[in-house]
Formats: sequence, structure tokens, C-alpha cells
Amino acid sequence: MQLLYDLSILIIRLVYGFAAVFNKKAKAFINGRLEQRKSLQALFPLSSTSTLVWFHCASLGEFEQGRPV
Repeated sequence: MQLLYDLSILIIRLVYGFAAVFNKKAKAFINGRLEQRKSLQALFPLSSTSTLVWFHCASLGEFEQGRPV
């Protein structure tokens, strides 16, 4: 199952990479993904022993519940 997932991700990356040549939104998507870690590190500087963890919250209630974490 992991092989199928990894293969799917690779195919999606290739398709977006090809589409980025012709489509501004696809190019912005790829550039945003590449710059995402740098942007987060600028907003939340970490020490060498810290780890950045990303939580997806679908609603404000979920965000408020995860805030103490």
C-alpha cells in the first residue's frame, strides 16, 4: 500500500511540475510549497532541539482545542 501511495505522490508532483510551465496557479502552488518551511521558520524561530509540527484544523473549535498543544 505504501508503494501505491508513494507512486501516486510522485505522479502528482510530475503533473503539477508539468502544469506549472503553462499555468500561473500551478506555478504559485509549487513555489508556495517550496517556500512554506522557510516562511514558517521565519514566523516561528526554533532552537536546534525544537521540532515544528503542523496541525490541520477544519474549524475554529478544533483550532481552539489544539491551541494548548
